[in-house]
Amino acid sequence: MTRQNIQIIQSVRSALGSPKNIRRFLFTVRAPSVARINLAVLRILLEERKERGIYLSVERPDKHLMMILERQNLAARSEVCNLGDNPKPPKRVVIATEMVNPVVLIDEMFLALSDKAKGATLDAEIRGMGFIIVDNLATMAIYNTQKDIDEFFRKSNLFLERFPNQKMFTVTARSGYDELHAAARKFAQIEVDIPDEWLLE
Repeated sequence: MTRQNIQIIQSVRSALGSPKNIRRFLFTVRAPSVARINLAVLRILLEERKERGIYLSVERPDKHLMMILERQNLAARSEVCNLGDNPKPPKRVVIATEMVNPVVLIDEMFLALSDKAKGATLDAEIRGMGFIIVDNLATMAIYNTQKDIDEFFRKSNLFLERFPNQKMFTVTARSGYDELHAAARKFAQIEVDIPDEWLLE
């Protein structure tokens, strides 16, 4: 492992080791490295912290994401399911992909939670998870208005209030989309900026 990779992993570990009341994280990087940081965060959550969670991708197809998880030895296909599937036995990663407007996902989860027949099962499943990763905010800004983005963060806060076991990790390119970054920084309790020199190897 290179010195730069060690610095990245140590920085991510340090953030994830924050006190329990720190639950909203923002990682900023140069644009080409968003996927790399997502995977670094996911690797530590799954392998070191032994957590389960939801991976929300704004534009990446589920088959592509599953292929990446397999190639990176993060999760076999048998350990991954789509959000609408019945995740039994419990899966390591539940994915929701190509969610151009992630507000829709949160709305759908709240709607499902209110269902008298299935809501209790979904509630228990989410309480057995520890995180949501959002990949990636800059792409979301391409397809959505600032009003949509603000609504996403507002409803994300409501979701985290309902599920105090959950932490939310957002990763985005640091350049461009000033209004998006202002909203993301307002939402986040901690921001971790990964220096360019750690990523240029």
